[in-house]
Amino acid sequence: MEYCFTKKNYLVSFITSIFGTTEQKNAHPIAIYENYSYWWKRDNKKSTQFVCSHESCYASIHLKDDIVLKESGKHYHDK
Repeated sequence: MEYCFTKKNYLVSFITSIFGTTEQKNAHPIAIYENYSYWWKRDNKKSTQFVCSHESCYASIHLKDDIVLKESGKHYHDK
């Protein structure tokens, strides 16, 4: 399953991971943004935080209504 949202030149795609399918209770999709993959980390009152899936990377994005509000950190690895 894949779906995309485009607003204000931000493109975020979501895919269902093999680790979390929609039938599981706590499953979350993987976000794809600028050719990097992000895992769900937490839901806040104002946004949802996704962190880069690369094990030594600290980059993250904050989404609200599937629109990128904020990007934090830098990617020190290949896409």
